[in-house]
Amino acid sequence: MTRQSNRARMARASTAGAGIMSIGAYVTQSHLSTGWTIVALASIWACAVVALWNVLDVTGDKRHARRVVKGALSVILATSAVVIFGREVWPRGIPEKLNDAQRLKLVASLKASARREPITLMCPPSSERDCIVAGQFVSIFEEAGWQVNDEVVQRVFAGIPQSGLYFVLHVNGKHDFSRPEQGLWTGASPAYISVIDAFSQIVEMDPDPFKRWFSTDRLVTGESFPAGQIGIYFGDGTARP
Repeated sequence: MTRQSNRARMARASTAGAGIMSIGAYVTQSHLSTGWTIVALASIWACAVVALWNVLDVTGDKRHARRVVKGALSVILATSAVVIFGREVWPRGIPEKLNDAQRLKLVASLKASARREPITLMCPPSSERDCIVAGQFVSIFEEAGWQVNDEVVQRVFAGIPQSGLYFVLHVNGKHDFSRPEQGLWTGASPAYISVIDAFSQIVEMDPDPFKRWFSTDRLVTGESFPAGQIGIYFGDGTARP
């Protein structure tokens, strides 16, 4: 009875530890670096394995074959749970410095485009890290043969701020915000599609090309933005922690 009580206490403690760390990781995911996220997930996995082992082996069966099966089952269940949870808390966004492989992919993808339009790179005036992320794309677009307006990142106040990376295109007419169900038509040029495809290599986007190109999730349109140009706004939270 004492052995079973100890195992039950161990299971409860391990479950509580995994739960507390999971909540902490979920709440602070926008601030955790990749390294700390790995540490948190590894700790959650260890607690989950211990908890599952004590739940499955509560009777204390010492037969080797059964203990091996229970141990393997504990590892499989814990790993599956951590992988699913890890997808939710894994750091998203663009690093302040792309690695060589990412940079080469972007340049090659942009060079392959037959149609090109001037690019305006923008970031919030008060978000230095997001502006630093944006800064590296001046040389990336220029290396690929695209024109970046003024060869700088412009610090622009967004009229209706959004988080993360999004694109800006010109549209004829003004939005009627009192009727959100009605929108305005704008053209998706071959150059715009090329830019979307290039960024899809470093930013999580819909794998379906049609949905990726024409989704409004990452698109803002405005009459004041110049026609025949593509704006890329590195909004708050674009930078990876």
